[in-house]
Order: sequence, then C-alpha cells, then structure tokens
Amino acid sequence: MDRGVVLGRSLGHVIDDTTPLINHSGAETVAREDKRSVQRQRFLGRYRWRLYLSEFMATAMFIFLICLTAVAGASMPNSSGASVAIYAALSNGLAVIFVVYALGPVSGAHFNPAVTLAALIDKQLSIKEAIGYVVAQVLGATVGAACVVVVNPDAALPEHGRVGALIIHEVGSHPYFRAFFLETFLTFILVFVVFCVVLNPHVTVEDVHESKVAPLFAPIAVGFTVACNIFAGISFSGACMNPARALGPMIVANYWTGWPVFLFAPLLGGALAAVFQKVMFGRDPLLQYEE
Repeated sequence: MDRGVVLGRSLGHVIDDTTPLINHSGAETVAREDKRSVQRQRFLGRYRWRLYLSEFMATAMFIFLICLTAVAGASMPNSSGASVAIYAALSNGLAVIFVVYALGPVSGAHFNPAVTLAALIDKQLSIKEAIGYVVAQVLGATVGAACVVVVNPDAALPEHGRVGALIIHEVGSHPYFRAFFLETFLTFILVFVVFCVVLNPHVTVEDVHESKVAPLFAPIAVGFTVACNIFAGISFSGACMNPARALGPMIVANYWTGWPVFLFAPLLGGALAAVFQKVMFGRDPLLQYEE
C-alpha cells in the first residue's frame, strides 16, 4: 500500500480509502491505485515538510535519550556488564515505543536509514523522499548527541562513553567480520518486524477501522524487538541496527572506530529484509484464497 495513505491518517485523514480489501475487478483496482496516487501527491505537496521535521525530531529525541543513558551507565562506578545491557536494552526499547507512538502517524517514525532504505526498495517512498528522510535522521542524531554534551560536558571523554558511541569488542578472531554479520542479521530481524507490523503494504485504512490489524500495538512489538536484539548483540558490537544512531555520537565525539560496520551492515540488513518480505508477502493471501 502507498505509504501516503498511512502518513495521512494523523492529518485529518487527508487520504481516504473506502475500497474493500478484496477486489475482483482489475479496472476498479487500477482506479483505486490512481486515486491513491493523486491523493498522495496532494498530501505531500502540502505537508512534505512535516515528514522531514518528524524524522528530525524522532531521531533527535531517540538519540538524546539512549546516549544520555549510555553515558550515565558508563559513568557509574562498579557497573557490571549485565547492568549495562539492561540499561541499554530498556532505554532503547522504551524510547522506540514512545517515539513511534508520538510521531509514527506523521512520517512513520523511521528514525533509521535502514528502515528508510527498505521502504525505498519496497517503493513506499520515492528517492527524493528517502534522501530527505536520511538527511533529517542524520541531522537529528547529531543534534541529539550534541544535547547530551550540553547536559554532561564530559560525555565525549572515553571514560564517559564518548557520547554513547558504539565499539566493536575484539574477542576472538576476525571481530570486524563477525560484527558486520551480527549487525546485518540483527537489522534484518528488526526491519522485517517493522514491515510485518508497521510497513505492511497489504494493510489498508479499512483494516485499521475494522480492527483487522492492531496498529496500537505495533510500536510495542518494534520496541521489544530492539530490546531483544540489544540483549543478544551488545557484548559483540553494541547492537547498533541504525546508521544514524552510530553517526550522531561519532560526529560529536569525533570517534570513528568501526564506522564501516555500523554504517553499511545495517543498510545491508534493511535491504535484505525488504527483499525477503516481498517473497513472504508479495501477494495478498486473501486475494489468492478468494480466487
């Protein structure tokens, strides 16, 4: 489904779709898609700036909260690895939940270039929109990390966690290869879940109205996925899963160790998830059953 339909829900239902999910007429299906395209262009023509502002704000708030938590955890004396993992998983998971609840209805609350790339591959965003999303996300991440330094001027120091910058733990042989594989796999899991509960192209406005899907629980599912992934990967690479989450602290702390892993592995994982969901959900099973 065109993301403009979903993005318009919070703006007075600018885009409306009253066509049934199961449609046996090819002509009616084409007419419905044409109507969606026209409505989407009208919507974006008036409100496009809100999409980018939403992504900027979502990423800034997310990075500020999780990086401030990371700095606080690094500054605590005698903090154990288990406590650090709990702090990181809870802060990331809870931050994802509230940010998606708050700004998801406006822009989808990607605040992650890997999610945006997946949406682009699935043709839910245009190239122009995707570039705008990513620029807003990187700027938001940088501002969020800078706000951490405003709160704690020592946050950029190594002993305080370098503004929450991620590191690759060099345990065993080929740590960077293993970290790259892990970040790719964790991001694949995250983006696939996002597709299943948020970006599913087969969910219509009617599905929401008729309670065929549960959008109110989607942020919780994504937040728990993030938390679970962090529990699994924090001892290896920090479980980044988000290039913007890596770039913001790196830019502010001027600490670039491992940047290719944290930049390219999540993008690869997001792209693979977009392709895989096409295989899984490429055709609506309800349509196939009715035929």
